[in-house]
Amino acid sequence: MVNSTVQKSIYKFREKRKFSGRNILKDNKVFNEIKTKRDIYRSREIVQNHITTYNSKSYNVGQDDIEDLKKAFGEFEIAISKAINFYENNRGITKEELIELIECLFSFYDDFGKIKIKNTFR
Repeated sequence: MVNSTVQKSIYKFREKRKFSGRNILKDNKVFNEIKTKRDIYRSREIVQNHITTYNSKSYNVGQDDIEDLKKAFGEFEIAISKAINFYENNRGITKEELIELIECLFSFYDDFGKIKIKNTFR
């Protein structure tokens, strides 16, 4: 049985994701390459590392950096889709982990907005 809090988080994720779904064939390839919970968390770490680097005061964010970050976001969104699949099929993702991944994504969206502003004023 799916928890209503989890259902709300899943619904919010599906309604507000921004970067996946633009290239369905590539999305399917990335989705199928994710085999473990570790792969899901690796995707999150990639986005986090980009954000940490691009938020550095000494780093000049260029358009290529923005595109790299969008790609990483898309892959993290796909990883969250896989996490939802794991959760719904009782394959090692807890409701707490799933909710945390989705909340983390929306926090990253806020960081992305700040990075885009930094890019605009560089």
